[in-house]
Amino acid sequence: MVEMTLEDALATAAERHSKGDTETAIAIMRQLLTACPNFAPAQHGLVVMLAGKGETAEAVVLMFLATRMTRDPMILTQLLRLLNDVKAHVNLIDACEEFQDIFGEAPYVLNLWGHTLNGLSRFAEALPLLERARIASPGNPLILHNLSSSL
Repeated sequence: MVEMTLEDALATAAERHSKGDTETAIAIMRQLLTACPNFAPAQHGLVVMLAGKGETAEAVVLMFLATRMTRDPMILTQLLRLLNDVKAHVNLIDACEEFQDIFGEAPYVLNLWGHTLNGLSRFAEALPLLERARIASPGNPLILHNLSSSL
């Protein structure tokens, strides 16, 4: 049997996935994570593949783990987008609360967080977040719309 580096195995999985062989790609990613549970690129790749197949529950759990491990703003942004796409409002709010130190005053995240709270009729919580988003991105029409919705 040929020995592969983690990067080679990751590249093989990505190639299989790009050719439509998602099941094999997912199996490779799972083997990678069994051998090296903290290998963030494999976690991220597996999340992308699972979300693409509609297996969002497992994808969300893995994305939370990857974000906790790496504290990477890019992975956090993808987590928030995934949670927003699948309408996992409570999980999105939990993620925003847990990872505030990563995104700071990023208007996209503050707006998404505030918008989600508005959707749950939690206007008093949404207002300060949307105000911070407005300050960080003055004149942004989406932020202004969401801000007016919370008043």
